[in-house]
Amino acid sequence: MAILLVFSGITLIGLQIYFEINMRFDDKYFGKKDSEDVTQELKAKRDNEGRLSLWESSNLRFRIFIHKWYIFKLGAILVCMGIILAIVLFLL
Repeated sequence: MAILLVFSGITLIGLQIYFEINMRFDDKYFGKKDSEDVTQELKAKRDNEGRLSLWESSNLRFRIFIHKWYIFKLGAILVCMGIILAIVLFLL
């Protein structure tokens, strides 16, 4: 059980690092665009009511989620729990 927690945590930390590198590349590409071009693209992606489509909205929410490092924190907690559980089971 402890090994499973540690490996799950390490997997989540690796996933966070992969997403961070991948999104940083995308952000550098979009960062080179003029701000008016980006604004025009977002306006074009909006529907008649002025809301973003489900895909664009979920993409922005996912970027915010990854940017706040929630997956890394969860992975670190799982690794610590696994190590503590391994120590407790070893002492028993």
